[in-house]
Amino acid sequence: MKKVILVILWASVMSLARISFAQSSELYNFNVAAVFEELANGFHEKAQDSLALYYYRESLVQATTEGSSARIPRLLSAIGSIYLHRENYHVAMQYQQQALQRALHDHDTATLVLIYTRQCAIQQAQGQCNEALLTAQKALTLSRSGLPGKNVSDLYFEVYKIYGCLSDFKHAYDFQEKYVKLNDSLRNVISNHEAARLHYNYELDKKEAAINNLQQQRDREVFRRNAFIGALLVLLVIGGLIYNRQKIIFGKKLMLKKQRLDNYTQRLVEKSEMIKKVNGELDILRKSLSKEDIHIHKFNEVLNLQILTEDDWESFKLAFEGVHPGFFAKLRYHYPDITVSELRLAALIKLKLTLKESASMLGISPESVKKSRYRLKKKLGVPDSENVDEFIIRLTS
Repeated sequence: MKKVILVILWASVMSLARISFAQSSELYNFNVAAVFEELANGFHEKAQDSLALYYYRESLVQATTEGSSARIPRLLSAIGSIYLHRENYHVAMQYQQQALQRALHDHDTATLVLIYTRQCAIQQAQGQCNEALLTAQKALTLSRSGLPGKNVSDLYFEVYKIYGCLSDFKHAYDFQEKYVKLNDSLRNVISNHEAARLHYNYELDKKEAAINNLQQQRDREVFRRNAFIGALLVLLVIGGLIYNRQKIIFGKKLMLKKQRLDNYTQRLVEKSEMIKKVNGELDILRKSLSKEDIHIHKFNEVLNLQILTEDDWESFKLAFEGVHPGFFAKLRYHYPDITVSELRLAALIKLKLTLKESASMLGISPESVKKSRYRLKKKLGVPDSENVDEFIIRLTS
């Protein structure tokens, strides 16, 4: 009974949404197909395939009705990618072929590269590695005309997997390097764009606040001309409220600064205790050796570093590679999508540091380290029965 009620409610909501979209489109002249496509993209990124498929199809209907022919190949290809994810390769390829015919007719180079890349993935999933390579070469030829970085990045990743499938490890490594470099570059661009967007919003808020302040001042002037005594009382009330608000804000900021100082002091104490303990153990080990071991010095240098800035990370990586050469290269090869922060955590796991010690080096809480370890375990595909520490040590040995 509950399921029937939920279905009825969902149908009602969708019916109202359709009417609302239709009315809004007429009143404000915006593209309904584009709205549905954005919704579908959002659900696709969250791996909610059913909802993504629904909205891609709705967008396709709207695009056909509106005559948005340039959008149709992209939507067909997106629907095909969902069937690829569901391992329905026959239907996935049918959609890609329909999209390809449309894109060829429109001479849409960017969409052609996207479609060829997804066809590569379908062919490789079916074990057709040679066919996938031929398709990839078409996409690579088109990609030289200056396409969006995301399309080329996805293409490099598929080509890297295809060469791996063909046991051509030299070319696989070359395209893996290209993918990693371009992917890192795109992440930096996204970060810069996000920073610019935040700065723009901040400046916009300041301008709006300034405009509001000017408007309030003008209103107060008008009010003074009409009733000076009443305006004076209002200003006294407003002044009291502002004073109390500023007082509360100041108190909260002061408390926050004190908490940060206490946390930072505590981390320094914990780090000092950890380093003191390790140094003591190393001194005992040195005395027991007849000849000084260079690896002990290198390991000691690694443990005395904090990874709080990019410069700290470079110093740590240099010292770490002296103890465990090739560690980062192996992780990059097996997991091309691994991020810099995940590489840092993997290095600390390789050093067999505790949650508390890792938190001290990274400048975060032990609970945050614990959550990061869990996410890293999922990303590396470590079975639940296996410990992520043992997995990383075995993988990079």
